[in-house]
Amino acid sequence: MAKTLCYAYELSLRFSLPAHDHSYLLRLSPPSNEGQQVLEQRLRLSPPHEGWEIADAFGNRCLCGHIFQSHLQFQAVASGAVRTGLSDGVAEPDPMRWGMMKSPSPYTRPGPNLLALSRRLAAPCDCAPLERAWVLARAVHDVLTYCPRVTDTHTTAEEALTLGEGVCQDYAHILLALCRLENIPARYTAGMLVGEGASHAWVEVLSQGRWYGLDPTNLLPVREQHIVLAWGRDGGDCPLNRGSFLGGGDQTQTVRVSVHPVTAP
Repeated sequence: MAKTLCYAYELSLRFSLPAHDHSYLLRLSPPSNEGQQVLEQRLRLSPPHEGWEIADAFGNRCLCGHIFQSHLQFQAVASGAVRTGLSDGVAEPDPMRWGMMKSPSPYTRPGPNLLALSRRLAAPCDCAPLERAWVLARAVHDVLTYCPRVTDTHTTAEEALTLGEGVCQDYAHILLALCRLENIPARYTAGMLVGEGASHAWVEVLSQGRWYGLDPTNLLPVREQHIVLAWGRDGGDCPLNRGSFLGGGDQTQTVRVSVHPVTAP
């Protein structure tokens, strides 16, 4: 059932010394497609300046900017409303174009533990890719324990599986690796989930010409509770914020995400 979700994504960087020549790229603009429709969108930047929008290699909407003057804090607040759960899947007009989503990527390249898990899960199956992907998602949910701060954005699927612990990015990377070992096209998706906290990540699988979302962390289909922001081969292709600057000393980054359904008056 479709829902209207209000969201707010607040990124704050604080510097111990003045920073300058600060370049950034943000993927905080939800796309409109078959599965979701953007109803409202606002972005506030501090220090105030003009940014510009580009599309990356995967078609994601990216806001770029450059702050020349010295500053002790950078803040980006994206907010708006999105109608979600409009369809179960999103059509891929050219499935051949996504052949790369069947190949290992930097964070999903399998090692001995992933290969062993894949062999253990192997079974004669002529089912559709989506049905098989759910079998793999349940296995990932069973072998990994959700535990913040034991991994980071550079942790690979093999490393997370070896630890047996991780966060949503790790669940997604392991599921991607297992899907690709079975020649199932799958892509990493970054976005937001209903509730308070941080951003979220899941997997989309190409089945019969349509992309379907699976959330292995929560073992949920991706429908009305999720807002898509960006996708790629793995988390390295679509970080929600990335930047560089001169000076700045020590930095502290804070991210706050809030997503709530619109309630009728």
